[in-house]
Amino acid sequence: MTDHTTPPWYVLTAGPSAGKTTLLEELARRGYCTVPEMARAYLNSERAKGRSIEEIRSDEIAFQYRLLPLKRAAEARAPRNEIVFFDRGMHDTIAYLRALGIALDRQATQHIIGSSRYRKMFLLDMLPFVADDVRIESIEQVERIHNSLLESYQTSGIPVIRVPVLPIAERANFILQNL
Repeated sequence: MTDHTTPPWYVLTAGPSAGKTTLLEELARRGYCTVPEMARAYLNSERAKGRSIEEIRSDEIAFQYRLLPLKRAAEARAPRNEIVFFDRGMHDTIAYLRALGIALDRQATQHIIGSSRYRKMFLLDMLPFVADDVRIESIEQVERIHNSLLESYQTSGIPVIRVPVLPIAERANFILQNL
């Protein structure tokens, strides 16, 4: 049964290098409203100012907290009456902090999540990890983040749909069939 008080918002998430951005681009190509990953946008804007990835992410906890207002602003701009796919949601911040070993109490968790609500989270099964100019995680960290993402959304009661590794068009079809 669909909760009609929650906007038709869906999160695509996974550990780094799972194909989220490519999948989001496919959904956008099909005419769906999409919201890109705020971390990558922030990293790119800071790098344009001459800062290195190492500088920007030297304090990973502070980095995660810097993303919160960007994520909130993106959600504030998102239409509440049409399907929207987010490349990562607010719960991803909780997952990343937990993967860093930060224990969050209920109050801190609620502060991070705020009023964010999603109908479902689509957890993409992992592809082989490929480092790039903004990914600094080790394979072990990627696995820890991936597992923490699952836990963060499940704990919040958001239905999780696991998306198998498939060609991009088939992955998009799978998601659309499971809205």
